[in-house]
Amino acid sequence: RLGATYYTTPPQSMAKIRRCFDSFSGTPIARAFYMASNYIAADEMVTEAAAASVSARNGENGPDGDDRISFVVDRFFHSTCAYTVGKSTFSSEELDALESSGVFTWPSDLLRPDCVIVLQAAEEVRLRRVERRAALEAAEA
Repeated sequence: RLGATYYTTPPQSMAKIRRCFDSFSGTPIARAFYMASNYIAADEMVTEAAAASVSARNGENGPDGDDRISFVVDRFFHSTCAYTVGKSTFSSEELDALESSGVFTWPSDLLRPDCVIVLQAAEEVRLRRVERRAALEAAEA
């Protein structure tokens, strides 16, 4: 166990409105929603870390005596960019121009992870995740 807090983007706080944007999959409005969700998740993590810091100053250390807090985030800025490029119909020249423009540069105002681990899932695993999410969303509706 890592002793970390698990987050996803969009974060749970945006779960109800996510369905609205998923119906616009691949469109600029959906991409804007997912990019904004990175910022909202980052804000939630900063808020949680600040609360943990206050607790540590009050002598309430974590379970291992450490006052640091760690997060594991399922999908973040990297994933948003990769999805955009993967779903795009940009030519290689257009992608080169986008890369040169700095559009894929990590935003200076977005929380930057200390470590990134990229996992590759088999297509059948990815499809099961999508189906499971759809079933959960249908049950919530």
